[in-house]
Amino acid sequence: MISNAEAATSRFLRAALMPLPVDALIHDSKEFRSCLSSLESFVPEVLLELYPAWKFEGLDGIYPAVARKTGEREAEVLGMCILVVDQDCTPIQVRIRHSILHDEIEWMQCCLGEQGDGKGGMRRFSLEDSTGKILFTLEQRASAIKWVYKVEFGAG
Repeated sequence: MISNAEAATSRFLRAALMPLPVDALIHDSKEFRSCLSSLESFVPEVLLELYPAWKFEGLDGIYPAVARKTGEREAEVLGMCILVVDQDCTPIQVRIRHSILHDEIEWMQCCLGEQGDGKGGMRRFSLEDSTGKILFTLEQRASAIKWVYKVEFGAG
């Protein structure tokens, strides 16, 4: 059964991607902000299926360093996310494809949390640090991040 968060993520992603050509950067828009907001609910739902610790954690914001349309119905978002429990931030990378016919996510790959000494084994950053230099240098070091949480579903 499709959750409300998944259906909303699919609808807003579709609306944000529709006017863009493949490989275009996704700029700030009402639709994209709504997509990020719905991802705040959807990502923890997906992580909870594999990681019991997510019963007590959630997201309270996603700040993209880069967002781009990677395919006709696909996007990638790399940035920092705010963790609900302590309002600290950690990196997140979501690759996602919406269904062509239904309000559902056909495929998703999500990596969250850089390995470190903080709570949950994650390196945590203050909100001020996360929206500054760390956010703007994230794309250059993304391939070297050792992720704490990884999940993928659907056909990639």
